[in-house]
Amino acid sequence: MLFASFWLFDQRMYDDDYGRWLVPARELGYGVVMGDLLRPFPPDWGFLHRPALLLWFKSFGDAFGDGAAPYFALKSGVFAVLVGLLTWGGAHLAWETTRSRAASLLAAAATTVLFTTAEPVFASLLWLSDMETAAQCAVLAASALYLRHVLEGRELTVRSGAWVVLIAFVGFKLKATAKMLPLLLGGHALTLSGAPRRRALWIAGVLLALCVPWTLLGTHPLPPIVDFSGGGTTEAFYWQPANATSWSRLLVGAGAASSLRGTATVPTGLLETWAPFGLALSLGGLVIASRAAIRGAPLARFTVLLLGLHLCSLGTAPDIPEVLLGRYLFGLHLPLALLAGLASAALVVRWRGAGAAAAALLLVTQLVLNVGQSSVRKRTQGCQITVADRTSEYLANEIRGSNVVLLDVPDLAYGSPHPSNSLIFLSGAAPDTNAHLQALAGQARPLLLVTAAPIPSGSPWALKERIAQESAYWRLFGDPLGRCERNVHELAGR
Repeated sequence: MLFASFWLFDQRMYDDDYGRWLVPARELGYGVVMGDLLRPFPPDWGFLHRPALLLWFKSFGDAFGDGAAPYFALKSGVFAVLVGLLTWGGAHLAWETTRSRAASLLAAAATTVLFTTAEPVFASLLWLSDMETAAQCAVLAASALYLRHVLEGRELTVRSGAWVVLIAFVGFKLKATAKMLPLLLGGHALTLSGAPRRRALWIAGVLLALCVPWTLLGTHPLPPIVDFSGGGTTEAFYWQPANATSWSRLLVGAGAASSLRGTATVPTGLLETWAPFGLALSLGGLVIASRAAIRGAPLARFTVLLLGLHLCSLGTAPDIPEVLLGRYLFGLHLPLALLAGLASAALVVRWRGAGAAAAALLLVTQLVLNVGQSSVRKRTQGCQITVADRTSEYLANEIRGSNVVLLDVPDLAYGSPHPSNSLIFLSGAAPDTNAHLQALAGQARPLLLVTAAPIPSGSPWALKERIAQESAYWRLFGDPLGRCERNVHELAGR
């Protein structure tokens, strides 16, 4: 929790937090929100049906207003619970395959460190209304309750089954990615036999029924992720029909997806966030877990199945700007971290000193990569989105009939500027930028210049509006990107 609080200190809400959740929540009564929350079946296949998230924003909005600190405090607490569940899984997975208590402790530590510092995890934590943390917490909590009975060789009791259903139901109301739980438990139940298998399949069937919008089956019998007719939605932030393009974007990545002044980039794909060091450990762990799964180890089977489901889900990711896409790797890093922790423990058990040195080298190098990428994410996306939101709001509310030039500002596809304004994105490094600006300045329409850095001294532009963000993070560690300042300027001398 302290780790998450450190990274999230002084972070602001994004426009989605305000416009899609906080503002609508304030306009709804608690009766309406609770009615939607307690509805047994979803109204549609929608990716954004999240009544539990709406209740959270409404209650916190009434209690704390729009200050981000209380929201991030709760999200940090949920993240701590998720990390605790993952640590439990890492320790038990290593014990199942090595029967070494020392290996279990090492695997738990390696799993925890690699997951908590992973860049996609941090990218998801930055975004308040992205409750992947809570959804995956529900998935792991329900799974842990189920697996505890399996590991003890006991049939899932009615009481425990009811708790699994309740936890899963809350997860479904937080984010749709939790709806992989019926497939996860049902697939694992098929590896059992006798009464435990029947009871677990019955629970998985109940969970699957809770995911289906029964009132719409006549017109929409399938979710959009399996719509191969070519008529699936192309709207941003919604599920897409499963396709190879989305899968490759998240697996391979698109290279340098975003930058500020060309000095920092954020990764977009698994091969950019996890290779080669973490990937080497995870592949080694996958070999070990697969062999254990063949021998009947229940946790190993669960981990391999969890990895497969998350890999398949990459093909349905929403069609959004690549700078925002990396956070959809959050769930995949759960099994990857478990497998990497398992491989680290196995290296030490089998080769002792040499194995410990190899594991330490891989872990430390991946940790350095994780921290570096997360720092870049904080300095770029965290500031970019916040400032883009505030700039967009200012332009939409205050500016009319103007040419608005955004210089070295990434196009995050956010905001709805007033239709009388024209947005023009330019690069400061382009040789014709100054000539383009001078041509625009000669037009009758007012010209505004929005920059991604402070205007240099001696510039002919006069300051009109300054939008800046500064936190203890910058004061402690410095910021080569100019303290994340953003300025809105108006051309002078016309």
